[in-house]
Amino acid sequence: MGGVGQPGGDAHRGLGDALTNAGREAEAVNVYQAALALRPDDPLTLNNLGAALTTISRLPQAIAHLQKAVRLKPDYAEARGNLGNALVRSGNLPEGIVELQRAVTLEPDDGWTVSHLGIALAQAGRLTEAIQQFRRAVQISPSAYAHNNLGAAIMKTDRLPEAIDEFQAAIRLDPDFVQAYANLAHALKLCNRSQEAIVTAEKGIEKARSTGDIALTGQLEDLRTQLQAELRSENNVR
Repeated sequence: MGGVGQPGGDAHRGLGDALTNAGREAEAVNVYQAALALRPDDPLTLNNLGAALTTISRLPQAIAHLQKAVRLKPDYAEARGNLGNALVRSGNLPEGIVELQRAVTLEPDDGWTVSHLGIALAQAGRLTEAIQQFRRAVQISPSAYAHNNLGAAIMKTDRLPEAIDEFQAAIRLDPDFVQAYANLAHALKLCNRSQEAIVTAEKGIEKARSTGDIALTGQLEDLRTQLQAELRSENNVR
């Protein structure tokens, strides 16, 4: 997408991509900046730099680079999606949603962008639209992440049995997806299925501990304690 330019710029960008794929975004940023010094108007490098900056939460810089990328190449769907994501993360939901919608219009079968549009719409309280996008994401790529997002949005509309189905689908696809266990346990609790919720929470705690996820471990332990206390209270009443 960046066109033909100086070989050095392409080599730097390739190294930046390799660092990004290895989860070393802070190092990738320096390499992408070196690539831009050689080819300052390369939309592909601007996009990749913006995405890496977003990952390490340097959002104003990310937005500036991504805005330049879409000015140079208005039909660059990936850059528009990344721009929308950066805007949403910066707290600018209205503009972020607009950019994500533009990206989806350009590439309607991109599951990542469709999912992030759904997330932004849900954050804006536009649940009906969010659910529509999450359903599309499931159709495009039926991943655990997509099912979990759909379930979380549906749960906010109090359609608990349907939400439970989605969380269970997420766990079937990825048995180590801790957030899906947490969401499922909460949905079961709301359905007064306390014993099932406790079992689910305990499975989630085991998975969270194995991955070192302290935050979700604590949330699930708190939920389990609450459920166990409620069960004891019900038994005492009987």
